[in-house]
Order: sequence, then structure tokens, then C-alpha cells
Amino acid sequence: MKKRIASIALSLAMCLTLLPTAAYAEDVSEGGAFDSQPSTGNGAAVYTSEDTVDDTNEDNGVSLYSGGSGTVTDPWVISTVDDLQKLAETVNDGESYSGKYFIQDTDLDLMGITWEPIGYTDGGYYFSGHYDGKNHSISNATSTGKVDEDGQATVGIFGCIIEGSVSNLHVKNVDFFANGEGGYSLAGGIAGITFDSDITNCSVENSSLKGEKTLVANNACVGGITGYSVHGIFQNCASVNNKIISQTYAGGIVGEIDDSISNNEGASAFTNCYVAEGNISAFADDVQDYSIAGGFIGRVTEDNPTLENCYVYDTSTSIADTKASFKKTGIIVGSCYMNLPNYEAKVTTTNCYYGKCTVDADFTTDGNAGTAVEKTEAEFADGTVKGFLGDAFIQGGKYPILASSPADYTKVDEAIAVAKAIDGSRYTNYDAVEAAINAVDRNKSVLEQADVDKMAKDIRDAIDALVKKSNSSSSGGGGGSSTPRYAVTVPDKTENGSLSVTPKNAKKGSDVTVTATPDKGYEVDDIVAKDAKGNKLTLKDNGDGTYTFTMPASKVTVTVAFAEKKAEPIVPEKLFADVSAEEYYYEAVKWASENGVTGGIGENLFGANLPCTRAQIVTFLWRAAGSPEPKGMSGFVDVSADAYYAKAVAWAVEEGIVSGTSATTFNPDAVCTRAQSVAFLYRAFGEKVNKAAGFSDVSADAYYADAVAWAVENGVASGIGGGLFAPDQDCARGQIVAFLYRAYQNK
Repeated sequence: MKKRIASIALSLAMCLTLLPTAAYAEDVSEGGAFDSQPSTGNGAAVYTSEDTVDDTNEDNGVSLYSGGSGTVTDPWVISTVDDLQKLAETVNDGESYSGKYFIQDTDLDLMGITWEPIGYTDGGYYFSGHYDGKNHSISNATSTGKVDEDGQATVGIFGCIIEGSVSNLHVKNVDFFANGEGGYSLAGGIAGITFDSDITNCSVENSSLKGEKTLVANNACVGGITGYSVHGIFQNCASVNNKIISQTYAGGIVGEIDDSISNNEGASAFTNCYVAEGNISAFADDVQDYSIAGGFIGRVTEDNPTLENCYVYDTSTSIADTKASFKKTGIIVGSCYMNLPNYEAKVTTTNCYYGKCTVDADFTTDGNAGTAVEKTEAEFADGTVKGFLGDAFIQGGKYPILASSPADYTKVDEAIAVAKAIDGSRYTNYDAVEAAINAVDRNKSVLEQADVDKMAKDIRDAIDALVKKSNSSSSGGGGGSSTPRYAVTVPDKTENGSLSVTPKNAKKGSDVTVTATPDKGYEVDDIVAKDAKGNKLTLKDNGDGTYTFTMPASKVTVTVAFAEKKAEPIVPEKLFADVSAEEYYYEAVKWASENGVTGGIGENLFGANLPCTRAQIVTFLWRAAGSPEPKGMSGFVDVSADAYYAKAVAWAVEEGIVSGTSATTFNPDAVCTRAQSVAFLYRAFGEKVNKAAGFSDVSADAYYADAVAWAVENGVASGIGGGLFAPDQDCARGQIVAFLYRAYQNK
């Protein structure tokens, strides 16, 4: 198999279209993505490339993961982030897991982790097993993928899958950016690249997926599900609300499909798949390059792949500002490869539709990418399209959704939260509540939503039927009397949220739980419980959206008012999870956040160790100066008028702080060096000092010599030790902000 993979890599280099370079990177603090380095994982891999996977650890018989032995009847269980990282580590050490089985039994949140994909494309580092997500999710992953020895970058939850499968997995809120260092760049939500593999009942939503490369000879392929696919089988897959950007080929489901290096006969097939609310674009900065974007598939170089029962809805497909000589967009397919008269790729579409879609009119597809029927927005909304698409889809409101999509368990989770807030030891029959919770089946689809809603009702009913234990022993004497219950009422409808109580009828002295659930963007403003005489009862805030009071000997009325959430005040000490008080740049970051210089990179992170680009440092300087309006734009061809840094660059040029790297270019995405950073600051508000800095690596005639001397004299920057300043060393975000802060303290 490894020999085959090596031949695949060689064939890939020979078969993919020769294309040039571009640069496309943004600072997440400005609303885009950022370059970060992949992590090395969380520990040593269990197996090397020479190892053979056993069902258990040979030393103690313990399962390699949270459970299971890797067989079809006893699959390995992925229950934790550590499990998932261990899978990536072992695959990236050379274990393919061919013929082995995995299941994921819970949702996994990768927040705060720089994800290293499972497999990549160098040699034998790929996944050949079978991964069943059991309709669970993997969310909040950030990754620049993994780069092989040839400079090929691959990113996704899986980097490379060969003759394997992924099913029932839902990827949410990920930020993936493949940036090949001389090689191809392949990015997808599920996988960067797949060969002869099946992807079934998988979805990617609310995610950013990007791909760049540095050589004209290579490609960047980016897709919502998979970046590059060879003989892929895709069933019941969805790409929803994703931003997909590629330097070469971009597609809502797959960036490029190809059969030139597959061992299998037959064509790729897509069944019951859709793209909705997508933003798909391609760009390239060299006239020899291609820019191709398709709502469903970017480029087809495989003869006659099939699309059945598929659609694209509310999706924009465009070509960004580009110099590429070949530019194509299409609602379904961007372009099919043609080498007439000998070869022309074709696509067969059956029962496929689109609506509310836009393409660049100047670069529309050449018409050989199959056919699909346009439907109006109303026809999508009223179920007409669902009827044409068949039973695989149900009406989801704005557009049909997959019938295989997981059901909504929100009501179940709310009921469980109420149950957990109750002290079960105080009731004689709390075991009925526990039984109802244990009966919850989280593998139901939207078609089984009624079953899921009944699960929630069963939990609520069990709570309502709770009987409190007696506070004293029985007094004897027979003929007891029943204890009266009093009603607890809530309004039939509340604005901007919902209100419920459990139980709805309660005995004096028993606990009543109130659940207040605000709509998105709202919070509880006031919640009141009053007895029959209008007296307020004491409500205990349980901190999870529930409140508890003790039932009086009268009926009780509960009301709630919801209000729009107020903006959280900036508390610099707690603003960034990755900035501790012990760091040298701590006070600088506080100052920068308080003064609107930078808002971090998102997700409560500052990214102090990430490289700072020329665009970013100029933006920091501009904001620190009060964001003055420039007289005009800079005129650099690589600084678009709508770039977050456009005004900052124009202002900095006018002030003599920066100049371009050429007469026409600024190179905004180049990493700023220590020399450049102090030079920019010196030009902004420094004054020449009458002595040299005294560093052996700073010559007297260097353009930055005066700047370094000023920076050292004023405590803005210092050397790195050994009599060195390291002028050519890349400057990180933490360093830049520290330099800027110190400069302002001396201003």
C-alpha cells in the first residue's frame, strides 16, 4: 500500500494543472484567518510506521482508546479530545488502521487546540479505517494542517483518507487554512484529500476553509467536505454557511475531483447532497494560473461523475480580484477539464436543483458541467423542491434538509438540566427520573423528532410525578388524609424567551424548579414568583438557567422579563485566555485592548506567539494614532480598497512610516521582522540619538541602525543576548504590541 501511495503522490504531481502563486492571509482580529503552526500533538505516538495495530495494549490488555478493540463488532471508542489526538498521532506515525473500526460516542470541542489532522499525503501517512461519528460533532478546530517533505499542505479533521470511510460526523465552526510551502494545498472540513473513499451522512457548517500555494506549478483545492477527491462516493452530505476560498479550485462540496490516479473503475458519485448559504470564491495572482469556483464542485477532471438528488441554494460563487488567465464560475460546477479533441470531462446530473444563487457574470461556466433546474426561493420554502428531491429530504424552512440529519435534542437537554437541579435523595421515586434520562437515544434523525420530543416529555412527566419523602415517621392510627397540592402558573407566552415550571402542582414545602430560557441575544432581566396574596417568594438562582423556590400553602404565579444582552465590559485582565500576568507583554496587551489597537484573534485568544504581518503592525500603529482618515488610497496592487488594512497602509505611506516592497506592491502578508518593526516605530515618533546601539549584527549603514539605537535608548526594544539584536528575526504579535506600548509610554 505504501508503494501505491508513493506512486499516487508522484502521479498527483504530474497530473494536476500547473499553476502559480498568490498570497491571501488575514488577521482574525480583523475578521479573517491567520497563519499558525500545527501542534505536535499531546504526547508520543503509540505506534511507529513499522508497528501493527493490535486490538489491545500488549502489556496490560487495556483498550488503546476509551474502549473497544477496533473490530466491526467492538470498535475503538473515541470519547475524548485525547482519544482523537492519539488517533492523529498514530496515523501520522505510519499506522493506517486498514480494516479497523472507530466510533465517536460524544461531541468533541477542540477549542484552544491547534489541530493536527489525521493523516497527510507524504508516503504512508493516511487513514484507511472506518470512522463512525454516530451523529456527534467535532467543533471549534483551528489548523494550518500538516506539511509533508515536498511542501504539500493538507488540512481537515482528516488530512488524507485512502480506501477508508467516514460516516455520521458533523464538523462545526472550524477554521482551516492549507498553505503549501512549495507543494499543493488541500483543505476540506471532513478531509483535505480522499482516494477511493466513502463519505456518508456528514456535514460541515459555519466554517472557514482556505487554501494557498506558493508555486505556479501546483494547485490549491478547497471544498466544504473534501478539498481533492479521487473516485469518491458522497452520500447524504451537506455544506452549510461555509466560507470557502481557494487560490485555484473552490467548491461547495469538493474543490476538484479527478480519476487519473485511481485504482478503481467507475466515476465519482454524489447522492442526496447539498450546499446552502455558501460563499465560495477563487483567486490567483499570476497570468499563468487558473481561478475556478463552483457552487457544488470547483473543477472536474474525471470523466462523467454523477450528481443525483442534489441542490445548491442561497450560494454566492465568485472570482476574487485576480490576474489569472483562465477564470470560470458555475452554480453546480465551475469548469470541466477539456483537451479537445481527445478528451472532455462531462458531468451527469439527475434530479438536481438550484435557487437564489449568484455567479460572476463575466466568468460563467462553459456549459459542459451538467444540467440542473432553477427553482424560486418560494419553491424552496414551500416544499416544492423537497417533493422533487424525494424522501431523502424534508422541508427545513428556508430550504430542504437531509432526512438523515440528527434530531434536535434541545428540549431533552433542558429537561435533563431541570432533573439534575433536583436533589433526588429527597424523593421516593427519583429513580423514575433517572430511568427516563437513561432511556434517551441520541441517534435519532430529524424524521424521528417526535420520538425525541417524547423523551423530553417523559423526563418532565417523571419530574412532575415526584413524591417527596416524609419528614417524620408515620403517626399510626389509620385513615390518613391526602395532602393538598397548589397550582404553579406561568404566562402562556413570554416575549424573547420561554418560561416553564416543574412540577405544575406542588405540595406545601416541596421544591419547585423554574426554567427560564432566553432567545439568542437576550438574557433574564427579572424573574418573580408570588403567592396568592402577592407576596414575593425567595428564588434561588441555580446558575444554569433554573431557579428554585419552596412551595407555600397557596397557588403561585411566576413571571419573567427578558432583555437584550448588554455588551460585556472589557476586562483586560481576563480578556485573553492565553495571556497570563507573568508574561512580559501582559501590560502591553492590556493597553492595546483598552485602546482598541487589537481585539485579539478570536475565541478569547490573543495569539502572542503568532507571527505579525506588515499589514497588522501598520494597522496597530494607525489605530493607536486614532485611526485618522487618509487623503487617498495607497495605490498598491496588493492592497485592495476593502482590505481591513487599506486605510492604515495609505495613512502610513502619507506619514512616511512605511513604503512598499516595490513601486506597486506593499506585501501585506509578509511577516514583519524586528528591524522593520523598530524602523516603523522610529519613523512614527522617534528622534535620532547620538550613539550607536552597539550590536555586532547592526551595521552603521543599515537602514534600521538609527531606529535600533533609538529603540534601545528609549527602552522600546533590547537585544537578544550575546551582543546581538537579530534584525532579521520574525516579530511575533506579543513583541510588536510590547514595542508599541513602550514607545507610547515615552511619547
